[in-house]
Formats: sequence, C-alpha cells, structure tokens
Amino acid sequence: MPKRNTPIKRFPRIPKSPDCGKVTRLVWQTPEFEVRQPDNSTEFVHRLGFLVPERVRTKQVATFTMLFSTQTIDIKSELEGAYARASYKGIPVARLVDRALRSVLTEALSEIFMKAKKSKDPHAKYMKGGRKTFAKAARPRRRPHTESRNQRAIQLARLYEALSPKVKQIHSWVVANVDQSNEQKLRDDLEKRVSWPWVADIVRGEALQNLPEIPGYSRTTDTLGGLEWTDRQLTVGVIWCIQHRRRALPSLNATTILEEYIPLGRKLLKKSRASKRR
Repeated sequence: MPKRNTPIKRFPRIPKSPDCGKVTRLVWQTPEFEVRQPDNSTEFVHRLGFLVPERVRTKQVATFTMLFSTQTIDIKSELEGAYARASYKGIPVARLVDRALRSVLTEALSEIFMKAKKSKDPHAKYMKGGRKTFAKAARPRRRPHTESRNQRAIQLARLYEALSPKVKQIHSWVVANVDQSNEQKLRDDLEKRVSWPWVADIVRGEALQNLPEIPGYSRTTDTLGGLEWTDRQLTVGVIWCIQHRRRALPSLNATTILEEYIPLGRKLLKKSRASKRR
C-alpha cells in the first residue's frame, strides 16, 4: 500500500500548552558551574550557554512568536520570580540550592583539610581526624529563635524597601485613572502596563485579600479601584503572597508582618549600616 502523505505543519499556527511545555524541555541543558571572587566575595555561578528567547526561537518558531514577539517580557525578572516561587518535591528551590551549595563548600574545605595534613608544614602531623568528623562538625546548627526571627525581619524589611516605591507608582496610577468603576479593565490595563512578576498577585486579587490592618481601611477588598487600600497595605499584601508561595515558616499574617517584623528589620538594618560606617 502506498504511504500516506503526512500533512506538513506550517506556521502560523497557535501553539498549545503541550507545545510550550515541550520547548521548556528542549531548551534545557546542564548548567556550567564556575566560582568568581570579585570584591572580597565568592560567587557561585551557574551558566546556561544561551539566551532563553533565542534558544526557544531555534526550537519552535511558533512558540517563540506567541511567547516573546507579541508581548514585552523581562526574562530576568521572570526567572528571579520563578526562583522564589518554584519548589522541587515540595521543597522551595532556594532552600534546596542553599543546602546543595553548602555541601559543595563543605566538600571543598574538607579536601583542603586533608591536603593540609599531608603538607610540608612542620605541624601537619599533629592534625587529627578525617572527613567524617570534619563533615559532622560542618553540619548546620539550628539557630536560636531570636536569630531566626531577626533574619526573617531583615529579609522582610529589605523586601518592603524594594517593593514600596513600585507599589506607590501603582497607587498613583490608580488615582490618576479616570474610570475606576470597570474593575476588570483596570486590572487588565495594570497587567499590560507593568511587567513585575508579583503584579500578578494584585491582578488575581490575592494581595488585596491579604492586607494588614490599618485604621480606616479594609483588611480585605475585591476592588483595585475605589482605593479602599493604601500603598503600605498593598505592599505588605504582595509580601504576604511572596512569603506564602515560598512556604516560609513560621507563617505570618499581613498585620504581623507590618507591625512587628518590618519595624524590627528596619531597626536591625539601621544598626548594621551604622556599624559598617564606623
């Protein structure tokens, strides 16, 4: 029997989610790893030898066109946001990477220790122990509650400092918007206007449903228009969403973040910066 002619798939066509998902699989390659030591610091660098959009273009033009040609995408911000949100087997990726790279440092210093024992230093023969005892001593210790709380407070204060100016821009934009009655259009316009990944938390309404308590304003609202929220509230609402995605523990409500953790973090940051200036 004669073979059937397979129809040629031509562009343009609209790629579906499996097409786009397949491109993710096709573009991935094992990252290269290198260590840099600039400005009294040590950088662990993982490098993919391609630009994501260009790599997508070479694998599937239709997907590239729909994902990158018809909209403005800040791929750097998207990857940074995904790093904060993503998990692997239920564990946040940031936590997994921290554990993995800690083991790299332990392995490197363990090897240096073993080489020191065999070095020409006259005291090398007195160095006792091996890799097992080295690794046991290198294991992380559970930090006291106060230290963990302080570190969390500093993290949240820095996040607030980074997000607050941008949320103020959103507040000013809503104030200047003539038509605040069409809520869906307002959200659609906001999503088109800015490309910060966390804006999705506002557009979906999750940030508006998790506002801290401020006298005279609602803790939850279904509307971006009408300004039943302040820029301080919405900033913390976004922070709550980010923390929730990261599964950060202990779980904190928005009011606790605003009234307790951010002031503590600011105080600790101010103290740290003052000590560095001395």
